[in-house]
Amino acid sequence: LLSLCRHGGGNVLNAVTMVPSLVPSLYILLTTGTHRAKRKATSLLKILQRWEPPSRTVTSVAAHSIISSSTAMAVVAPLR
Repeated sequence: LLSLCRHGGGNVLNAVTMVPSLVPSLYILLTTGTHRAKRKATSLLKILQRWEPPSRTVTSVAAHSIISSSTAMAVVAPLR
């Protein structure tokens, strides 16, 4: 997933940001995953944070996912 998001372009990132369970799942990896899983989850969260979707709908879904996780505020700054 990390490689797809890095190299797949806007279409892939649009599709990934539409998955509401993605961000909470990445935060679970940050707290319980192996060192490698934590590193990849952090990289993917940074990519998703920097992504500026073409519509406000995608932003609100991603922002809702980040706000719903208690760990989120400590790890990733709010989306733009």
